[in-house]
Amino acid sequence: MKAPSELEGVCLGLIHKLQPCTAYQVRRALKDSPSSHWQASAGSVYPLLARLEQAALIGMTKDENDGRGRKFLRLTPAGRQGLKHWIRSGSQPDLVAAIMDPVRSRMFFLGVLSPRERRRHIGELVHQVERHLEEVIARLERLKGVRKRLASGAD
Repeated sequence: MKAPSELEGVCLGLIHKLQPCTAYQVRRALKDSPSSHWQASAGSVYPLLARLEQAALIGMTKDENDGRGRKFLRLTPAGRQGLKHWIRSGSQPDLVAAIMDPVRSRMFFLGVLSPRERRRHIGELVHQVERHLEEVIARLERLKGVRKRLASGAD
């Protein structure tokens, strides 16, 4: 299974937390998010939710008591597996070093994993963050050397 994109993963996580919920509630949660990374436009959220439904990751049921045709969203078992896969894929080295914070996004939904899966995932995440920090420190040391040479007038 291919991991969902960042926005797909966040939407699956929001649906998991809010279910049953409407597409508007998902859109509102994105808009109210402290992260400036997520776009909550109708033009991005509604087509994404339609794709998630087509991929059988979410199910939609009509609210029979609502004349407007409002639909409630729920994760399917495949959607829950997709959400788990997205959370676990968050310890990849390129994501650990990202300016956008996909790690924190995944941590918000960590409760979907079993305690054993959480421990394993957090262990891998700590390992990747430590590796990334080692690389950053090495780069900083090289830059300090360059700065020192420049300050002394050496080429």
